[in-house]
Amino acid sequence: MRYSLAVFLFFLFVSCDSGNGQLRSEWSEAQVLQKREKVKEVMAIHDEAMPWMDEIHSLRKKIEERKTTSNSDSLTYYYDSLLMDLDNADNIMMTWMRRYKEPNDTGKLDLALGYLENEKIEISKVRDQMAKAIQNAKDAINK
Repeated sequence: MRYSLAVFLFFLFVSCDSGNGQLRSEWSEAQVLQKREKVKEVMAIHDEAMPWMDEIHSLRKKIEERKTTSNSDSLTYYYDSLLMDLDNADNIMMTWMRRYKEPNDTGKLDLALGYLENEKIEISKVRDQMAKAIQNAKDAINK
């Protein structure tokens, strides 16, 4: 019990550091809210598309099964193309997530908003590519 209390107190004191080495935001509350709204817009698009990752993996398995039972070279090529589209859709989402960093509140507001607007465009492209790959795979399965 004493050990737990000592560890707790240690972390409490460490977390109360004055933060002299950290930059402080000079943004107004309205500017912080403006940035947060833009972040919400970006993340709403991400959150719309992210659940599709499971669907992509499920469709991939179904297309693989179709491919293995195919007797036609043209169908095999078609299934390979669908698999490539599904893989690309999966990869671009993973790449976007690794690359995306929410800007902090210590830089210039116009740069942060510009970055977020660009990320909104990029994640929209990711979402659209994922939707297209999913729809094409579904169409192939339902033929």
